[in-house]
Amino acid sequence: MTHRLLDRRAALEAVAERVGGTLVEGKRVMGGYAVVVEHGAWTLSLDLHMAWAGMVQLVHTRVVSHFANRDRFRLVVRRRTLLDRIAAAVGLGGATSGDRELTRRYVVKGRPDVRVRSVLSGGLGAAVLAGPNVSVEVSKAPRRYRARWGPGAARLQVLSPGVDTDVDRSVGMIIVARRAMDALQRSGVVS
Repeated sequence: MTHRLLDRRAALEAVAERVGGTLVEGKRVMGGYAVVVEHGAWTLSLDLHMAWAGMVQLVHTRVVSHFANRDRFRLVVRRRTLLDRIAAAVGLGGATSGDRELTRRYVVKGRPDVRVRSVLSGGLGAAVLAGPNVSVEVSKAPRRYRARWGPGAARLQVLSPGVDTDVDRSVGMIIVARRAMDALQRSGVVS
């Protein structure tokens, strides 16, 4: 167990060096290290995130940032699965992004539709296609952020399944998060 934590720490040190970030050691159970990077007015944090799916606990490597959301924008961009392909074949497909390659490889869901297309065409779609295989989510922020920033507070997450110690992949996740924040600002989502 100690060997794995040292490998993860060494990988995160390399990521911090490559992106100009800082390695922060916390008190989390899952090897509480995070890389914190400033990007404009936002703080991006590469860390581990645990979530429950029924009775199963899932671990993701993620890049997360919080911001004030002007119009309660929501977005999910995730890799297309076999079930998604079957649903699309019978006419139950999700929203289209306007980019054929993105629509072919990823499922895009969000609202309002005009903002979704604006964010994706504003650089996020290209970043997702060029970057590592990740999911991107913009959702309501946790309660503590909504208490501080108001009910419109939102959270951007770039997620990769499992504990990822690949330096290039982690750097790619941070690049996708940077481009996502830039696209959100250009499209007017961030207030």
